[in-house]
Amino acid sequence: MSLIGQEYKQPRILAHDVFAVTVFGRINNTASDNGLNIESGGEDYEVGDKITVTEPTGHGHAADHSAVVVVDAIDIHGGVTRYHIEDPAAGVTENQLYLVGGTADEISTDSTLGSGFKAVVTNTNLPNTNEAGVCLYVGGTGDIEVTLESGNSAIFAGVNGGSFLPILVKGFVISTDPTNTDATDILALY
Repeated sequence: MSLIGQEYKQPRILAHDVFAVTVFGRINNTASDNGLNIESGGEDYEVGDKITVTEPTGHGHAADHSAVVVVDAIDIHGGVTRYHIEDPAAGVTENQLYLVGGTADEISTDSTLGSGFKAVVTNTNLPNTNEAGVCLYVGGTGDIEVTLESGNSAIFAGVNGGSFLPILVKGFVISTDPTNTDATDILALY
C-alpha cells in the first residue's frame, strides 16, 4: 500500500488482519449507522427482539438471504432506536446480496407485539472500511468488480490466482444483473 495521498489516514505498510470475503452485499454492521437508516422504528418491540427484514434484491438472491435485526434499545413506545445486524453462523446464507438504497422492512419477528420496523440499506461495504479501504489477495483466477476508496467502481479482468492487488477497496459491486466478480478465494487485507 502506498503512503501517497494517505497523510491524514493511518499509514499502513503491512497488513495486520485478514477477512475472507465469502459473502457479497452483506449489510455492513461496522458502519456508523450499522448499515441501515431507520425510517420507522415501529412500536411495541422489546430489547432482544429479532426482526427478519425484506429479502435482498441483488442478483441471485433468495428468501433465506434476509438479514436479522436485533433490537438493542427502544423508545417509550417500543420503537427501535438502536440495533445491530445478527452475524450469521458459518455456512448460513443470511444477510447477503443487499443493494444500497434497498428496503429492509420487517417481514417477520420473534416479538409477540412488536411491528412496523422499516429501514433503508445505506452501506454494504466490507467490514471496517469506513475510514480506509483494504488491499485484496485473489486466490482463484477471475474478474472482480469493486468500489474503490474514492467511490469509483472498476472491473479488474483476468486477475491471476495468487495475486495481491495493491488497491484500496471499500466493497464489491452488487447489482440486479449477474455480478462481474467470479474470482474465488478472495481475502481482504487490513
